[in-house]
Formats: sequence, C-alpha cells, structure tokens
Amino acid sequence: MSGLVAYRKFLLGQVKEIGDPVNREPSQLDSSIEETNFWFLNQDIGFQRSGVENAALLRSRLFIQELHKAPILVTCRFNPRLNESIEGLRVAGTLTKSQLCRSIYDYLQDAEALPVALNTGRSIEQNPLWAVTHVEGRRDLRVMDLAGHLLMYVVRNPTTDAILYINHFCDGLKICKEIFDSRGHLSCIQYLNDKGLPTIEHYLRPNGTLALVKIYRAHNGKMVLQNIRLCGERGELRASFSSEEALITHAIASMLKQTEGKHVLVVDKNRYWYKPAIAARDLIHQQTPNRVVVVPVIHALHTQTAQDLHVSPVNSNFKDILANVQQPDAIVTLTTNQKTDIESRFGQGRLFPIGHPYQSDRSASSFDQRDRFRIVCMARYSPEKNHQLAIAAFAKLAERYPLARLDFYGFPLSPNKLVTALNAQVQALGLEQRIRLNGWVDDPAVHYRSAGLSLLTSQAEAFSLTIMESLCHACPPVAFDVPYGPSQLIQHSRTGLLVPFGDVDALADAIESIFADPAYQAKLSAQAFLDSNRFKYAEVAAHWRGLLSSFGVGEVSSVQTSLE
Repeated sequence: MSGLVAYRKFLLGQVKEIGDPVNREPSQLDSSIEETNFWFLNQDIGFQRSGVENAALLRSRLFIQELHKAPILVTCRFNPRLNESIEGLRVAGTLTKSQLCRSIYDYLQDAEALPVALNTGRSIEQNPLWAVTHVEGRRDLRVMDLAGHLLMYVVRNPTTDAILYINHFCDGLKICKEIFDSRGHLSCIQYLNDKGLPTIEHYLRPNGTLALVKIYRAHNGKMVLQNIRLCGERGELRASFSSEEALITHAIASMLKQTEGKHVLVVDKNRYWYKPAIAARDLIHQQTPNRVVVVPVIHALHTQTAQDLHVSPVNSNFKDILANVQQPDAIVTLTTNQKTDIESRFGQGRLFPIGHPYQSDRSASSFDQRDRFRIVCMARYSPEKNHQLAIAAFAKLAERYPLARLDFYGFPLSPNKLVTALNAQVQALGLEQRIRLNGWVDDPAVHYRSAGLSLLTSQAEAFSLTIMESLCHACPPVAFDVPYGPSQLIQHSRTGLLVPFGDVDALADAIESIFADPAYQAKLSAQAFLDSNRFKYAEVAAHWRGLLSSFGVGEVSSVQTSLE
C-alpha cells in the first residue's frame, strides 16, 4: 500500500513538474550492459509499421548483435492483434523468438504469455436459437433471432476465421462492440451511445474478470475520456486515473519495480511516453536513486516548419523535452545538424547524434539486372510527403522516357482523401499505366534492389530510413534538400542527388540526368553501396556505447545473444 500512496502523492504534485527549469545531472547507473534492462517505448507495433517503429526494430537488432543484449519492446496502445503482429515479425526473423515484447494493456489485464486458442465463433453458429448466415465474399457472420431481428454481426479474420470483433444490435441500433484478442479471448467490451460512440469500455482479463474501466463523457459533440479505473480480480477498485498518461505512468512504474536491475528507457514515441517515463523515473528515484534513466529520441523535425528553425513553433511531439533539455538523462538526435540547432535555441543539454543502423544480409545486385527506368518512392500517404510533386516531376519526363515507371508504396492506401486526389492527378495526366499507388510492403529491399533510383519529396526528414535503405541496396536516391537527413545521408552527385525543396523542374532535371547517362547511374549505384558501410551495426553501436557510458553503463559481456 505504501508504494501506491507514494505514487498517488506523486501524481498530485508532490514532486516538481516536468517542465520546471531545473538543471540536473544524469543518474549514474554504474552497471554493465549485461546487468542493465533496455526498454524501447513505442505506441504500437502493427502490421503496417511507421518509420519510428521500424527504427526501433532496427535498433533492437543492433543491441542484440553488437551489445549482446536484447531490449524489451513496450507498447501503450490497446491492440488486440499485437500478439499476431509480433509472431509475424518472429517468423520473418525481424525479432528473435525469445525477445520480450510487452503491452501495458496485456500487463494490466494479466494477459501476458498466453497460448493461442483459435476462436472462430463455432458456438454461435451451432446455437439453435439463432439464424446464422455467412456474408457473401467475406468470412463474417450475420446473426438473427428466429423472428428475423438482427442481433450480431461477427467480423472474422479472412485468413484464420478467428473472431476479430462482434457488433451487437437492438431494434436496429448498434449498442455494443465486443473486441477479441488474437489469442482467442474476449478482451474489451465497448458500450455505445445512439451515435455509435463509446460511453464505457470494459477491459477484461482472460478469465473474464474486469481489469480496467474507461468512462467517457460528451463534450462538444465528442466523447472525451473522463476517468480510468483499475480493478482487482474480485472487482475491488485498486486505483483511479484521470488520463491515459497517468495510466501509462502507473503501468511502466510498476513494470520497472517488478524487474530486477537498472533500467534505460529509450523513448521512441514521445507524445505518449516521455512524461510517463520521466514521472516513473522520478518516482522510483525517491525510493531507489540511480536506478532508471530516460533517453528520448527526436525522430522528426523539432519545429512545425522547416523555415526559420530558430523561431518556428515547436513540434508538439517534443515540446515537453525541449521545455527543459536538462530533464532527460540524455537526448538522441539523428543528425549532428539537428543537435546543433536544438542547442542553439534551447540551451546545452546531453545531446547525442546517433543515426539509424541498417545492415543488409545481401550484396548489391548487379546494375545490369536493374530496371534502370523504374523509380520507387517509399513514404506513407500523408500531405508532408508531397507525392503530388513527385508525380508532377515524373510527368515532365514521361514522354521522353516511355519505359519509365514510378511506383509509390505506403499506407494508409484507403480510405484516404489524399490517395483519391493523387489518383485523380495521375488520371488527369493520362499516366495510369506508368504510375502506381501501392500499399504497404514488408520488404522494401526487394524493390530497392531492382529499381534504378528512389525518390523522396518530403518537406522535412530528421533522418530518412528511405534514403538509408536505398543507399544500402545501391539504389541512388534523389531528394529535396530539406532539414536534416537528406544532406547528411546523400553525397550530392556522388551517391545521389539533392535539389531545392519544391522545385519540380529541378527534380525532373535531376531524374533525367540519371536516365540519360547509364554509366553515371551505374557509378552512383556503386558509390551508394560503398558509402552505406557507415550505417552498419558496428559503426552505430560505437555511438550508443558512448551514450551509455555517460551514465555509467559499460560493456562487460562474455556471452553473445544470438539472432535466432
């Protein structure tokens, strides 16, 4: 009980707020890497992963291979299919079979380390009280009572027939949604208002008892989270939280306390995790000093625009970090230039420029095996990626280079107003057979290895996994010269080309300079591959060792953890 009381006092403001301008020295863990737990904190790890999630997975492999330590991946979004996603990553070899991947919801719902039990809804189909029909073209079930009233619509996985969720109806109105975990058990029940929005959510343990309750209230036409209640297995109230942030803080603090050793929290998704990580560190420090350090990673431009970086409003994802750069034990930027800009505006902190790692297990394909007129662009369909500029530049070359093709890959593919607009642009240009808007791909390397060049038209990139992966597979990149990644990753005219942001004519000219000279293109390809050695795990690991040594974590390991 004393720990819970201390935690409640902490939430009520008995310690300083995160934004207080207090200078502090980093905690000194004084432990070996082998004795230290590394936690990579993300929002989710889904089937279609963001660049931030992919970066965390790459770093995870680096830690295993070079530091001989498997980090713990932790997510904070309720995802009933997380286990399915993680198992897919294990099968693909992206994660080791033994690596821990935890969710705060699995933790709070006592649903960690459960076996998979396929639940296809057979009992529903066999119930003599229901009239069940299979939905044409889908694996779903429509369930009526014997009088013909709709009771349930059962949505099932199109591959395994496992129940994903069940919508319940009364008098034609959807009143409830039951969400099933991919391991087979009922995980969450949403009780809905007449507009189909949740008023109360019950999160259940695998044994059916209530673990969490979320209560919502109507505000300006939206349902706003009002309260979260944590329940014991007998239904008793254990704790009450006013926000998701407080719930995350409670969960990570509890997980840390129950795990022996010292802890390094690497915060990838700062909007959701930074304040809870700092709060958990400070709470534990009150009881056991020098046990936890927090290291946020700046994965994007730290301002809202790339213009006037010294006065532009701060990116909301990083406002809490930049409000006091002395608060975290260290901060990772992805480039040296961003580190310099942050320090010049927000003051000196413990900033470490460490880029992403990448290491291909394949050699570069022969240049004559490439389709040198094929351009690939890997970027989610989002306005800041400026796909329309890539299309406009390609259109200027299409007539002169009839073999040229432009393939986009990303998510979400639909429903998406941007994708609709891009398709309309392609159709208006009459280039439907030359430009394709494709969905997410698990293995972009396949496309980099066969294409003649890659294209990136973003308005800002803190690093750019796209450019790094393109270089590593000898696919010369052409990109706008925006802060910060492109100019740090691309050696202009040697490994790829840089053009001024927004200049479609210059972008078209850059592409044509490559198409028009196959010898030059082959030279760019070869030099891109040679230059990619700087992204290898061993190179990047040296920078992580330097960061860890700043708070007393050293390498004393005799046993290598294998990549299973």
